[in-house]
Amino acid sequence: MSFRFVHAADLHLDAPFQGVQECDERAAALLREATFQALKAVCRLCLDREASLLILAGDVYNAEDHSLRAQLRLRDALEGLHQAGIPTFIVHGNHDPLSGWQAGLAWPESVHFFEGPPPQQAPIVGAGDERCSVSGVSFPRSAVTDNLAEQFERPQEDAFAIAVLHCNVGGMPGHEPYAPCSLDDLRRRGFDYWALGHVHARQVLQEDSPTVVYPGSSQGLSPRETGPHGCYVIEVEGGRVSDLEFVATDT
Repeated sequence: MSFRFVHAADLHLDAPFQGVQECDERAAALLREATFQALKAVCRLCLDREASLLILAGDVYNAEDHSLRAQLRLRDALEGLHQAGIPTFIVHGNHDPLSGWQAGLAWPESVHFFEGPPPQQAPIVGAGDERCSVSGVSFPRSAVTDNLAEQFERPQEDAFAIAVLHCNVGGMPGHEPYAPCSLDDLRRRGFDYWALGHVHARQVLQEDSPTVVYPGSSQGLSPRETGPHGCYVIEVEGGRVSDLEFVATDT
């Protein structure tokens, strides 16, 4: 079993960037476009690395009533991945819960949106020895305080098992305690990789058995979010994670 996938989260598409009106015209234009440029960079990375799949772990949109511009830009970007045979798996988080407004857009067939609790398993990706299962759950509303991690069950199929969850592991300060859980909760579920979202600073909470990763936001969104922001490219060999590579996607 050998393949790679890309894990991104917290794109916050069309984020307003507080204080943008105080910038000059050129800087304001760059700020308004920055989250969309990060999305393009994530998708270009998938194509360049010939990824088998893309995972977006929540807060893809910045607001509960997702802007139409953000929805259209996301659909168009993922259409490019669809044409290349790269499926995308998406969960909704506290900023973009399922209760928010969504336009009736026709999405590419290879884009899978996970519903609300309980977690669901998407169709198996790949064939032969390169089989991969993806399970995930979306926030039905903005403030979810249940431990959603405890509801996950590893699929029975003989495949590399990925779980996608927007959550706060271990009560990290500076982040709302949504879908709170512990690292032990994640370890007990039997998955090979936990694709997390919610925390904007990248962190590898555990490297193996299972691998647990916050990729951070794909674009810094405030003066507090300094330094490179991006996503992870994950290499899988022999049913285990063999390499984690952070790639910057920010402006």
